[in-house]
Amino acid sequence: MVLGLYLKNALAPNCFRPSRFLEHLLCIAAQSLQLPSSNSHQETLVRTGNMAQKIAAAHLLISSQENDDWAQNTFPKFRLDAVDHLLIAPFHVGPNGKFILEPDTQKDLHSRLVHVIAKARKQAPDAKHKIKIFALQWWDVPGIHRLGTPRGADPKDVIINEEMYKNYINSVPGILDQYGFDGWAVDYEDPDDVSLAPKLFHDVKAKLQAHGNQQSPKREYFVAISPSETHWLIPRDGTDAKQYPVNKSVDYVYLQTYKGGLKRDNSVDVWLKTIHFPADRLLAGVVTEERSQPISAKEAREIVDKHKLAGIHVWRLNGNTAWSNEAQATLFNYLHPEHSPPLAQTLTLEEVDKNWM
Repeated sequence: MVLGLYLKNALAPNCFRPSRFLEHLLCIAAQSLQLPSSNSHQETLVRTGNMAQKIAAAHLLISSQENDDWAQNTFPKFRLDAVDHLLIAPFHVGPNGKFILEPDTQKDLHSRLVHVIAKARKQAPDAKHKIKIFALQWWDVPGIHRLGTPRGADPKDVIINEEMYKNYINSVPGILDQYGFDGWAVDYEDPDDVSLAPKLFHDVKAKLQAHGNQQSPKREYFVAISPSETHWLIPRDGTDAKQYPVNKSVDYVYLQTYKGGLKRDNSVDVWLKTIHFPADRLLAGVVTEERSQPISAKEAREIVDKHKLAGIHVWRLNGNTAWSNEAQATLFNYLHPEHSPPLAQTLTLEEVDKNWM
């Protein structure tokens, strides 16, 4: 069936990439779904809420500790009261293409996920700062299908036919509703940094929007990415990014925190001036799980102030857990001077900055 599509569409102008057979095949498969076009999506996309309000975002990897450590020592330390946007991993591409929670029964990720979301909803600061929670497509795990072909991996370990691609798109709303997520996100780095990504972002957003419109009352779902690079996201002629602009389908971008937006091909300037992504939906990133950070909290705040960005994203709450969560609370108070009273914090802004020097 896939070969038939290939032969039928071999000269399709939006897909023809002679040196990239798998990407060509992916593109053809995606086009075969006949999902809403970029134009129709652009006309119907409606954003809600005050986008000018600053955002304290954070990532949480729920598979990194064993059960006893998680329940007794890790879970109680999470400062989810200091998070506006929470990205929870690991989610993956299942064997049939469906979007799934990582199948790790030894750590009971399902129970962890349910408890984290319940705590986040309960501890959300207040109605004005209602938390948004995202299911994050994780970058890699052995034995799990990916969006693209990782370096040195079996090229069959990808979504390579229209059925699996369609299964992925169609399965996202169910996972979000099952756990009570507000949106879908992608940790956009190898092997998920593929040329098909802009089309995928568009199709997932369109699917979620259609799903939300069928509910009563209507509900908005969000699409977000945490990118480490931008090669396939820049709208060059002949690319999916040109036909499906990222700034139309992606609601929030959390710059890969290991570079904090300072990497040349993933800089704030590239996102603002080349991809034309709105500043009020772009977040600078910092990383707390190691001590030799390429960007400090002070530098992140300067980037936010200079470019009027949406806020700061911390990678991650369970990396150097105790310190990371207290730093999260301090950054939340900085980003939300209007929040009264301020959240309890044990670190001053100066102490947080010092730990990043």
